[in-house]
Amino acid sequence: MPTLFTDPRSGGVKKSSGVNVLPIVGETWAQIRDDANAEFDWLIASFDGASKTDITVIASGAGGVGACSTALPDNCACYGGIRTENGRFVTFYYVPEGCPVMQRGRGCKERTHIMSDDDESGRKRPNILVTGTPGVGKTSTASLLAETLGFKHVNVGELIKKHKFYDGRDDELDTHILDEDKLLDLMEAMLQECADEGAGVVADYHACELFPERWFDLILVLRTKTEVLYDRLTERGYGEKKRSQNMEAEVMQVVLDEAREAYDAEIVHEVPSNTVEEMESNVERCRQWVQQWVANNKS
Repeated sequence: MPTLFTDPRSGGVKKSSGVNVLPIVGETWAQIRDDANAEFDWLIASFDGASKTDITVIASGAGGVGACSTALPDNCACYGGIRTENGRFVTFYYVPEGCPVMQRGRGCKERTHIMSDDDESGRKRPNILVTGTPGVGKTSTASLLAETLGFKHVNVGELIKKHKFYDGRDDELDTHILDEDKLLDLMEAMLQECADEGAGVVADYHACELFPERWFDLILVLRTKTEVLYDRLTERGYGEKKRSQNMEAEVMQVVLDEAREAYDAEIVHEVPSNTVEEMESNVERCRQWVQQWVANNKS
């Protein structure tokens, strides 16, 4: 059977997998939200023909849930919006069994944004993501940065553990398999709550390509010398295989390359993270950057 909110894992969703919502989607959704309009009370939006990025309206009409459900496609992911009989507005993301895996990933990553009325460009404070290989000092840097700026610190790894966002375990890699769907849902709500309160966020996690590009204004990729990283991972009690895999990822700059592919190059910054002094320097540079961002984005 087809499912709603299917697991978005697709081998990594990159920047090129982002979506571009065409104006007709917002225009049609506005008509549906107009109680005086009897012509439309539902719409279905999906990828425009062979496009891998453009989202357009593929069906719309009147007849509520019943009419909308019969118009759902059987070969592609889609978004929908319905005005119910009692005047409520319902949005959904639908994935049929025949949906291509990569399209499923692109669609699910942005599912909470397609039918949104929120204007995220109005945020009063920026959001920052601190990322890098395990052991480079992400949480220490993010914690100090959030404290310095007065921002909310979101330790994504701890969030996952707290809510048990797992979908099995990879015994070979000695790690849990992340349920990205549940994580993204929770973080979307957390970031929106902070935006509503006029607060900024500093998040830290060892991966970055799973997050929607629109969430963050600055990506800080921490880099550490191999000898320093080796000692840190050993102190954490990492086994030989797990330690070697992370060492190799750092040498091959895996996280940095992922960040450059998933976000605009101008917001991705590579910084050293070997000593306390370097961490403090990174925080100070970020403080200055935030100060300028706020000045540039005053309404």
